[in-house]
Amino acid sequence: MNALFQCTHVMGLLMDRQIINAQVSPKYKVMVAMLHEELDVAKVLFDEQLSMAEKLGYMPVDKFMPPVAGTLLWIHKLRQRITTPVETFRIVEDPIMETPEAQHVFVKYEEMLDYLAQLEEKVFSEWVSQVADKCRVNLNRTLVVRDDTSILQLNFDDEVRHKGLDYHLQGLVSILREVSYLKNLGKEDIPEEALDLYQRNEDIRLWIGNLNLAIKWYNGIRSHCTPVEFDLILDEIEEIDEKVAKVQETLNWNSDDLILHVNVFSTDVWVHVKKIRDLVEHLYDRMAKIQANSVRISSIMNTWGATPLINRKDGKKEALVSLEDRKERVQKSGNSGSVVSDSDN
Repeated sequence: MNALFQCTHVMGLLMDRQIINAQVSPKYKVMVAMLHEELDVAKVLFDEQLSMAEKLGYMPVDKFMPPVAGTLLWIHKLRQRITTPVETFRIVEDPIMETPEAQHVFVKYEEMLDYLAQLEEKVFSEWVSQVADKCRVNLNRTLVVRDDTSILQLNFDDEVRHKGLDYHLQGLVSILREVSYLKNLGKEDIPEEALDLYQRNEDIRLWIGNLNLAIKWYNGIRSHCTPVEFDLILDEIEEIDEKVAKVQETLNWNSDDLILHVNVFSTDVWVHVKKIRDLVEHLYDRMAKIQANSVRISSIMNTWGATPLINRKDGKKEALVSLEDRKERVQKSGNSGSVVSDSDN
């Protein structure tokens, strides 16, 4: 339909020619009817979307979009769907523009724009009213937390929950995604707290990456070590725990030292976190080699237990024990496996 209305716009001065005007003018009634139908379809889509939001508890949008930006994009697309043909038709110079049918098109169009504007304002204002508090609460969290089993977790974000049109943001990741998409949509009046967080996006990503590595290795050690193995590395675990405790007690995501300047890590904090990561990485690599060697040794011993080193000649019970090839058999059995050492790297 857009192509049809754009065609009338392109024709321009050709409409001043009587022959062409006589052919085109009667079609304007059809175009008015098409506009009425298109506006009715837009209203049906709008009502269905609100009905689905009430039923599901959240506004259904593209699954790859965050909830607020996704809703605003849906509103933008629906607005564009009706705006292009109506605004193109508005510049037509023809007596039909003064008819009640044509005037009713513009009335329905303005009403639809009002509905979309009200929904857009509602969704965006509710999000704005929560962002500042969500940023403050989440940025004041400690970097890591420890559960009852001493397992570490990154303390940055929770899941995003929807409650009707009230987008209850629990974490910072959702806010970062919203700001990214809202900026692409050209949305203004984004809260300063959200913009400040977005400016630190890449810096925070680097911190999360390093902390996640340390946490993954640390939890792997605690989860996969046997009690005997854990007792052997207890002193090193306690050293790591002491440094982790300092991070929990003194640092949060809003600490001045965590803000990076000119893409360079703040020395004190970065050295402290890097020290934890390096200690955990070194211990994790050692334990992985030890456990791999233990499995390999058990496999070799099982092989020895299943295969005798010395046999009787020709496998006959009445034959004497064969000793001539004993060195070769022992050497062959001993070379059936190997273990990993630090010097192998």
